[in-house]
Amino acid sequence: MLWPLNGSAEMPGIGSANSFFLSFRTRFRARVDILSFRCATSEQGGRTWAREVLENLSPLKSRAREISFFLESLDVRLYSSTVDKLRKEGTRHTMSCFILVLLLLVVVAVCAKQEVPLFTLTHTFAPHPTVHPSVSGLLSIDIVSNSTLLNAWLLSVKGKDANGHVYTASLASPKKFSQGGSLKLPLLGLAAGQRHRLTIAVEARFLMSSSSSARARKSIEIRIQPERASEIPIITTLVADTKHMAPGWTWWSNFAAGNNSHWAGSLMTDERGTTRWIADCASIFKSWWPRILTPSYGCATTGTQSKLLSGNLLIMFTIENGMVEKTGLTGLVELAPNGTTLHCWVATRGMPKWQVDMIPASPAPVNGTRGRTVTVAQLDAYVINHDVQELPNGNWMVIAFQVKSVQCPRWGKYSGRNVTGNEVIEFTPYANTTTSREVTATGTIVKRFSLFDALDACQTYALNLEQQPPLEWLHLNSVDVHNCLGEHAELNELIVSSFYLGWIVAVRYRDDDDGVSGSLKWIMVRTFSVFSVM
Repeated sequence: MLWPLNGSAEMPGIGSANSFFLSFRTRFRARVDILSFRCATSEQGGRTWAREVLENLSPLKSRAREISFFLESLDVRLYSSTVDKLRKEGTRHTMSCFILVLLLLVVVAVCAKQEVPLFTLTHTFAPHPTVHPSVSGLLSIDIVSNSTLLNAWLLSVKGKDANGHVYTASLASPKKFSQGGSLKLPLLGLAAGQRHRLTIAVEARFLMSSSSSARARKSIEIRIQPERASEIPIITTLVADTKHMAPGWTWWSNFAAGNNSHWAGSLMTDERGTTRWIADCASIFKSWWPRILTPSYGCATTGTQSKLLSGNLLIMFTIENGMVEKTGLTGLVELAPNGTTLHCWVATRGMPKWQVDMIPASPAPVNGTRGRTVTVAQLDAYVINHDVQELPNGNWMVIAFQVKSVQCPRWGKYSGRNVTGNEVIEFTPYANTTTSREVTATGTIVKRFSLFDALDACQTYALNLEQQPPLEWLHLNSVDVHNCLGEHAELNELIVSSFYLGWIVAVRYRDDDDGVSGSLKWIMVRTFSVFSVM
């Protein structure tokens, strides 16, 4: 009996087979396949005979245990229909089979004794090039293969930090190379300043079989050193009743609101208050828009952020204290959950030319990557702020400032002055490119809702007109679409809130029998004892 080596064997352990044997397998595969037809016998008899060969060949007896896995895993091709033919042809083919089996066993024994590994691996751990380095890193596994038959590689990592959190990560698909190469795997959500014990598992698949593989494991310890640790807020957890907590992490932001000398960023913390995810201007822009990080520009993420239906994250940013002084660029960036920047929208209306000119052309190449880009769109809006909504129709809605000259005889010499109000803008965030199915950012305006059309600034501007610069009229904080695009769309109410007036206002989202889109429907107000205009 002879079992042909057809690639169905699984090589257990750390490189427990040998490239010399594998080369031998390739060289004799055709011969083995031919002889298997001539040397066939019944399945049970063949297995019994093969085991007797192993047990009785005294030079190999000491190696029987080491190579016994071949009997269990190799595909034994037995063809009982050829037994009669084998008997008729005499002993010539029988001896050929015996000699070849003996030769195979000798090779296996020699390989087992030499213990030459199929492959070796080394690792490095470095800061991630495009994700915040305080809570992430890039694990690189360099592999040297001793066999040309290993051509597809998988990598997985499992570990635990000092708080008992379990980490798992793996490559989404095998990477192809033969003699040697590198596997790179980003590790995210790591606890800054803590030690992490990780087990690296590498699986190599054989060229001739998708089910055959060799495996290796390696244990390492890493520690993440927080970047700019003095700037990132330290959170002290007073109570952590995990039984009554909702699952997941808490996503929040640190925004200095006018004092950009302080660090600003978006953070996620776990149930113990440990920071596990960070995005700030440096991690968002350093690889594709480094100019915006000029220290004098004071780039900062703001308190406006939301999770999209796709699972991606949307964060608002500003420079030159734009949300307060209204003299700097503002915009939105879309990040993948791992912190990688995908798209960017920049509000450009009323901005200085030098700021608009420094916006990268789209698509902007990402340094340190192979062809990855960020698509960039300009949005015709004046300083977006405070709220962004993903609508059921796929569009987005943002709040922006709006400046108009207001004629008001009651204001005397101040009649005709510019008043800063707000508008709500609905726009299309994405468009498909003409050359591919990839999504790119766009800023096509669909609708504008000006609060100057719904309210009379002359009658409702309740602040000191002599103040310079003049304060805002409304300062909208939020927008709600449930009564115009949600479950109560028949009400046709786009609802906004004004911080300075303390009012909640509903305007028509679309034309109806009682008015046009953008006109007033109702107001929920606080009362004033005196409506001061001076």
